[in-house]
Amino acid sequence: MDGGGWRKVDAFIVETRLERDHFVITSRRCNFTKAVNAGDTNADCASPYALGRTHYTGDGRIYVDIDDDGRGGTWYDLEGSKPIGG
Repeated sequence: MDGGGWRKVDAFIVETRLERDHFVITSRRCNFTKAVNAGDTNADCASPYALGRTHYTGDGRIYVDIDDDGRGGTWYDLEGSKPIGG
Protein backbone atom coordinates (compact mmCIF):
# COMPACT_ATOMS: atom_id res chain seq x y z
CA MET A 1 0.00 0.00 0.00
CA ASP A 2 2.95 2.37 -0.38
CA GLY A 3 2.03 3.27 -3.94
CA GLY A 4 5.05 1.45 -5.36
CA GLY A 5 7.49 4.18 -4.36
CA TRP A 6 9.39 5.42 -1.34
CA ARG A 7 6.44 7.39 -0.04
CA LYS A 8 4.27 5.54 2.50
CA VAL A 9 1.92 8.29 3.67
CA ASP A 10 0.68 11.66 2.48
CA ALA A 11 0.18 12.67 6.10
CA PHE A 12 0.85 11.30 9.59
CA ILE A 13 0.02 13.73 12.39
CA VAL A 14 -0.08 13.15 16.15
CA GLU A 15 -2.02 15.47 18.45
CA THR A 16 -1.72 15.29 22.26
CA ARG A 17 -3.91 17.12 24.77
CA LEU A 18 -3.77 17.84 28.49
CA GLU A 19 -7.28 18.28 29.90
CA ARG A 20 -9.05 18.95 33.16
CA ASP A 21 -12.79 18.35 33.54
CA HIS A 22 -13.03 17.83 29.74
CA PHE A 23 -11.53 21.26 28.97
CA VAL A 24 -8.29 21.42 26.98
CA ILE A 25 -5.54 23.08 29.03
CA THR A 26 -2.81 22.71 26.41
CA SER A 27 -2.17 20.68 23.28
CA ARG A 28 0.56 19.88 20.82
CA ARG A 29 0.42 18.77 17.19
CA CYS A 30 3.41 17.03 15.58
CA ASN A 31 3.71 16.31 11.88
CA PHE A 32 5.58 13.02 11.38
CA THR A 33 4.96 12.65 7.64
CA LYS A 34 8.64 12.95 6.69
CA ALA A 35 9.74 10.69 9.58
CA VAL A 36 7.29 7.92 8.63
CA ASN A 37 8.27 8.07 4.96
CA ALA A 38 11.96 7.91 5.95
CA GLY A 39 11.41 4.96 8.31
CA ASP A 40 12.51 7.04 11.33
CA THR A 41 11.35 5.26 14.49
CA ASN A 42 12.93 7.82 16.84
CA ALA A 43 10.44 10.64 16.26
CA ASP A 44 9.18 12.21 19.49
CA CYS A 45 6.10 14.28 20.28
CA ALA A 46 6.32 15.05 23.99
CA SER A 47 2.92 15.44 25.56
CA PRO A 48 2.15 18.70 27.34
CA TYR A 49 2.14 18.42 31.12
CA ALA A 50 1.55 20.44 34.26
CA LEU A 51 3.82 19.92 37.28
CA GLY A 52 2.18 19.92 40.70
CA ARG A 53 -1.36 19.82 39.32
CA THR A 54 -3.98 17.19 40.07
CA HIS A 55 -7.00 15.72 38.32
CA TYR A 56 -5.56 16.23 34.84
CA THR A 57 -5.97 13.70 32.05
CA GLY A 58 -4.16 13.20 28.77
CA ASP A 59 -5.50 12.04 25.44
CA GLY A 60 -4.90 12.54 21.78
CA ARG A 61 -5.55 11.47 18.25
CA ILE A 62 -3.64 10.43 15.14
CA TYR A 63 -4.30 11.46 11.53
CA VAL A 64 -3.21 9.00 8.84
CA ASP A 65 -3.47 9.48 5.07
CA ILE A 66 -1.91 6.51 3.24
CA ASP A 67 -0.24 7.35 -0.07
CA ASP A 68 -2.04 6.32 -3.27
CA ASP A 69 -4.77 4.29 -1.58
CA GLY A 70 -7.54 6.26 -3.32
CA ARG A 71 -9.02 7.40 0.00
CA GLY A 72 -8.59 10.48 2.12
CA GLY A 73 -7.05 10.63 5.55
CA THR A 74 -8.76 9.71 8.81
CA TRP A 75 -8.43 10.91 12.43
CA TYR A 76 -8.22 8.13 15.04
CA ASP A 77 -8.99 9.03 18.66
CA LEU A 78 -6.76 7.62 21.39
CA GLU A 79 -8.16 6.58 24.76
CA GLY A 80 -7.57 9.09 27.53
CA SER A 81 -5.52 8.48 30.65
CA LYS A 82 -6.77 8.10 34.18
CA PRO A 83 -6.63 11.34 36.22
CA ILE A 84 -3.14 12.26 37.37
CA GLY A 85 -2.65 12.86 41.09
CA GLY A 86 -6.33 12.13 41.71
